[in-house]
Amino acid sequence: MVARTERIGKELEDSYTDLGMSVVSLVNVVSKGTAELVASQNLAPLEFAILRGFLGNEEWTISEMALALGVSPSRVSRVVSRLVGLGMLRRRRLRSDRRVVRLTLTAQGRELANDIQQRAQVYDAQLYQGISDTERACFVSTAAKILSNFAALEGPRGS
Repeated sequence: MVARTERIGKELEDSYTDLGMSVVSLVNVVSKGTAELVASQNLAPLEFAILRGFLGNEEWTISEMALALGVSPSRVSRVVSRLVGLGMLRRRRLRSDRRVVRLTLTAQGRELANDIQQRAQVYDAQLYQGISDTERACFVSTAAKILSNFAALEGPRGS
């Protein structure tokens, strides 16, 4: 099994010099693992992404969450409604502006998000096997630069 995995890795390294193919392959691998983790809790990947967002930020609005995830606010709103119904999130209106709805995790939502996050970290560690800290840092730096370049390209069109 190890030899097969190494062979596949070498083939990918040789053939995926195209950015698009590399990214699609990477997204598929990460997405598949995440989907399996969250499916065991009867959640969809976007539901988990929303819950996980609260682990780093106590409160969000739907618009803030949509922007952070790159998903439409209407889609986030539908998912949030389901998570509120499941008791994972709570809605709270601001007293100063009743139009603004802040979202927070419930204790049940925090427990579930932490549990899945811990299992996701184990999965990530398995994916990172054989990759040095320097290689990881280079990957993250390269990805950040590509995203920055994309933002610069989209800037005039997105305005």
